[in-house]
Amino acid sequence: MEKLLITCRHGAYDETTCHLNNDGEWQMKALAACLKPIIEDRTMCVLSSTADRAIESAEILRDDFGLNAIERHELLWSESGRRPDYEKVKALVKRMLLTSDIVILVTHLEYTNGFSRYFIDETVGKTLGSVELQKGQARITSTDGATDYVIIPVQPPRIIAAAYDDAAYKPHSPPPRQQTTTVLDDGDNDFPF
Repeated sequence: MEKLLITCRHGAYDETTCHLNNDGEWQMKALAACLKPIIEDRTMCVLSSTADRAIESAEILRDDFGLNAIERHELLWSESGRRPDYEKVKALVKRMLLTSDIVILVTHLEYTNGFSRYFIDETVGKTLGSVELQKGQARITSTDGATDYVIIPVQPPRIIAAAYDDAAYKPHSPPPRQQTTTVLDDGDNDFPF
């Protein structure tokens, strides 16, 4: 069975307290419901940034997936003027994939927008499309780069995945984005991964 990297953007939060608000809690519970059939019966680990909103988001996933713990990593938070360190996160993910089928990163815009692309480019030499995740969304990428979907929780709960065909992508130019949107969970659980 293929190994997966799932990058999740934390849920919506109150800007004064930096804790998840009601919308953020709903987003993460809906995301967990969408991810659950995909991750069933696989070993996994959840890695979170140290920001409260990311920890709370990761805890919702942990609880819904029946895991004992999440790992908190300051490395997954680039706030306070620090730049994202994709190379160190790549090393962390590769290490975690030695003992897990799925690595779930719960982090922020700086990582959710580019880390999956970087990881696949650096590990298998394949270029993925650029995707901007909104709060409470996730990108699922097989570690061989063959499968790449964005999970968008919607009401009623179902999985909508957007796949991008970037065969004509050339470095340093905007990739052509042939987007295919598919409702994956129509009750038959015929997921592509």
